[in-house]
Amino acid sequence: MRRVYATPFCYHCGRGFLDSTPRTRDHVPSRAAFSAVDLTECPLILPAHESCNNSNTSTDKRMGQLVSLRHGSRRRRRKLESHLRAAAGPDGKVLCAMVGVDLKKAIWRWIRAFHAALYGEFLPDTPHCSVLPPLPAAHPAGGRMVPTPILPQYELFAELIKQSRNVGRLDSIRAFGSRLRYDCVWITAGDGRLVCVFALDLYGWSGLGSPNWGRQRCCMGHYLAPQGLPTNASHNPAKIALPLPACSPLDAFEEADS
Repeated sequence: MRRVYATPFCYHCGRGFLDSTPRTRDHVPSRAAFSAVDLTECPLILPAHESCNNSNTSTDKRMGQLVSLRHGSRRRRRKLESHLRAAAGPDGKVLCAMVGVDLKKAIWRWIRAFHAALYGEFLPDTPHCSVLPPLPAAHPAGGRMVPTPILPQYELFAELIKQSRNVGRLDSIRAFGSRLRYDCVWITAGDGRLVCVFALDLYGWSGLGSPNWGRQRCCMGHYLAPQGLPTNASHNPAKIALPLPACSPLDAFEEADS
């Protein structure tokens, strides 16, 4: 973690640090997501420009309030209420839905930080990525909310993480008392492109999703790095035909828990 904090660039923008540019300690995810005890247990901290870090303050608070549903006090949970709405599901049952928070965008920023921490290089905000949050999504139809279907082919993402773990070809981060678990592996897609497939767990946050809206799922996704395969990255040599615009609904950490 000391090596990570010595990263010579800001993971938000990729620029280096000058004496005239204020530099901050950026917890990833933000401090708001963790209990006071876990904050002291091997925190993941990257350097960032103060202006870059401050531009995400509002989102960090909302994400922290969401994660605190798994561990926080009632006071912390109440702060999230303004972003919760009652919604009728397809079976008529009333469920609680969160609106006004871009989960995918927030998680993608964390993934870029994890890339910098693991590989010591800047990952631009590339459009060649996908993020599936650990909560079911839905869209309005006929006065009710209809669950967005999960593409079955993305079961391969979770299986790929598990297989790579079994053979020791996996890049991992364990931080904040292992409340944060991040695993990833690089593969060659059917079209020859190098792809990083990842899985992220934070306080077992897949448990926040209602089983009435489909299977609870791990947070997973993929991205392509413009620089190609990092020099110290774990690569699974098997070529896999994967459609890339989505992610898997399964739990990539199942075997890690057993």
